[in-house]
Amino acid sequence: MKLFRVQEIETVSITQSDIHELDSMMRQGNGEVSIDNIGTFEFSTNGEEFFNENPENLNEITSAFSDVKVIESASGMELEYLSIIPKSTVRFTLDVKSTNEILTYLGSEEMLPESLDQKSFEVSADKLASYTFVSKQNDNGEQASINVAIMREPQIGLPKDVDAKDVVKALANSGLIPSEIKKQLMGIKGLESVIPIPYSEEQQVRSEQNINGNKAIIIENKESDEDYWDYTSVYIKDDDYFYVFNSHNVDKETLITLIKEME
Repeated sequence: MKLFRVQEIETVSITQSDIHELDSMMRQGNGEVSIDNIGTFEFSTNGEEFFNENPENLNEITSAFSDVKVIESASGMELEYLSIIPKSTVRFTLDVKSTNEILTYLGSEEMLPESLDQKSFEVSADKLASYTFVSKQNDNGEQASINVAIMREPQIGLPKDVDAKDVVKALANSGLIPSEIKKQLMGIKGLESVIPIPYSEEQQVRSEQNINGNKAIIIENKESDEDYWDYTSVYIKDDDYFYVFNSHNVDKETLITLIKEME
């Protein structure tokens, strides 16, 4: 079995109904599910999740992830929480002929390669760490917070005679992925080496910035939106890790400065 690393990041537009569809799909992936005329889907984790609700520092994370970079401190905030989630894997074993017939019925334009028939393949996400800084409430009862998630490059494990691009394109067009996401996934160059980052064009603004020599994707809520709240996300790949920063009531420049100063 060969391993294909997902190495790039991109964004795709998503609506709230799309998010609900994806959430429902992921919930069905827990454990093992056999679907007639399609195949078997197995979800597994390696170990148990670790929580620390009152950490003094980030030593558990820096010990578990070699050469990882962290925000050591954030002015006016306290480290409130950290967790480490074990590696998870989804294994697929599919009847390709029957699956492709269903994909055609569902309107898919790409088919799974016949070479994948009854052969297992995996999508694996290595262990993930998360920690959160939170401020005290101000006079209006509001708090500021920064959550950071750290993960290694996800991998797709395929039989040696199977083309990674064909598989990912077929899955992206499987009918299990909402149509608006499907359209944009198919337009991404090098689809098989891209992690899609969902965002709402109606409520958010996407931009890119170079941070310490790395491409960062920044998602901000639109102030004109009637449900606006001060929320910013930054996605960046640095060496072997993907970092996701989500901040509330923290201005974008302050967040970016903290990211630049990570050690």
